[in-house]
Amino acid sequence: MQRILRHPVAVPLLMSSIAAAVVVAMWLALRHDHQTKIANVTESTSYATRSELARRLGAQFRALRDLSEFWATYDQSQPSQRATDLLTELSQIEGLDLIAWSDASGTRFFARGANLALDREPTSAEWETMRPYFDEARGRSTQAMTDPERDADGHSVYRLYIPARREEHGGVLVALIDANEQLGTLLLDEAPGYQLRVSCCGGAELYRRGGAAAVVPEAWAREGWIEPSPITLWRVEHRPTAALAADFRSWAVDAVLIVGLAMALLIGAVVYEGKQARIRAVAASTAKQRVRALNFELEARVETRTRDLNEALADLNTISLSVSHDLRSPLNAASLLTHGLRQQSTHDQKTAECLDRITANIERMATIMDRLLGFSRVSSFEYRIEQVDMRTLAEQVVEEQSSELGSQAQITVGDLPMADADRTMIHILFTNLLGNALKHARNGGGERIEIGCTERGDERIYFVRDNGPGFDQDVAAELFKPKQQLRKSSERGGLGLGLAIAARIVERHGGKIWAQSQPGEGASFLFTLRASRGANTQDEK
Repeated sequence: MQRILRHPVAVPLLMSSIAAAVVVAMWLALRHDHQTKIANVTESTSYATRSELARRLGAQFRALRDLSEFWATYDQSQPSQRATDLLTELSQIEGLDLIAWSDASGTRFFARGANLALDREPTSAEWETMRPYFDEARGRSTQAMTDPERDADGHSVYRLYIPARREEHGGVLVALIDANEQLGTLLLDEAPGYQLRVSCCGGAELYRRGGAAAVVPEAWAREGWIEPSPITLWRVEHRPTAALAADFRSWAVDAVLIVGLAMALLIGAVVYEGKQARIRAVAASTAKQRVRALNFELEARVETRTRDLNEALADLNTISLSVSHDLRSPLNAASLLTHGLRQQSTHDQKTAECLDRITANIERMATIMDRLLGFSRVSSFEYRIEQVDMRTLAEQVVEEQSSELGSQAQITVGDLPMADADRTMIHILFTNLLGNALKHARNGGGERIEIGCTERGDERIYFVRDNGPGFDQDVAAELFKPKQQLRKSSERGGLGLGLAIAARIVERHGGKIWAQSQPGEGASFLFTLRASRGANTQDEK
């Protein structure tokens, strides 16, 4: 048992089961109480309806018996106040289609529908229609009621026989009554919300009102019996309609079950989570101790590697200074010696060509050194963000490049909005992009270069566009990688670091750079800047 209780879900499951059992027991008790109350309401309604129906039917049948006694006792040739009162009372019985009287002397009285008259005699055709009724009534000594029959309208119609005898006078009264109309009037205001059905003991239906709900508990339906005439029983059934059944159903009782079961599950979950929380707390404490030990070890490793990295960076800085100073001095000396040799006029053409080639290679080596140092500087430079006048800076770069390279290209600078950036780095950015455009612009005096800016939503896109031979768009992404060139170095020369430096500057400003071109349609280099104004940033190297 103890082994089972040690299982993580054993105790939570036990707690949930106990709570669920309590909830179900409470729900069953509430449901039984609710069903009992509805059954009592239905029983009271059924009893009141049957009592009222029996009372009203008894009053109507008493009026017919009074009429039968009146015809058996008095002479109908002389109207009286009693006859008038009887007519008034009988006219209020709905569904009374026929009243006929026949006595032993052969005197007959007849009344039908709204034309009630105590002194009217039927025609021969009418009497022939009624003769079977009196033949059936012959020999009856007590009041009797026939089973209902269906008329042409589908209504249930029954006959009531009331014999009467006073001394030498005697006869029988036959009443033909439409049960649908009679009961529809008597039950009009009774048991609202219930389906009412009245039927004979033999099962023949006399009257039906409303439609019952499809499925209801048996306790919500009631039936009882009344005796409208001696030896005659009518069954009166009560069943709630769909609307009343919907009102009877208590969602609150079902909500107790749903909410209670949910709370039982919640109790189990809380117990389970509490137990798991204690387990996690112990595990967290153990993990915290292990993390603390690992942190000490990592801090020691980081300190050691940081020291090694700083030493490596110091060595790289020393190498950069050596390249900048120690290697540049021999190059300058070689350049001066070559220049001196070229000043002498005794050289033949082959020697002059060799000197030109030496001079070109010295200049190429100096350019390579400048590019390498520039890329190193961009990677380790500490940026100072400020508001930069992009147009003024671009025009300054155009003037420097034109005077330095002696280019005659047509360069236009459009409206360039202010930007938050590092002025020195943006100068290098424009220098590299403009230098790349001058190097690849169309030759023959038709070089055109445009520096401008477009806006796309809230984004400002700066661009440098040339009218050179262009390139395939598939290789555009490769241009910004170090040591990647679009064209062969034999065409224009270069190390392939200019666009890589430009890309690094844009990335350090939080922007992006890309190229657009088609062969023979020139090239456009576009970039955005995302730096925050007034911020000083230092990227990790």
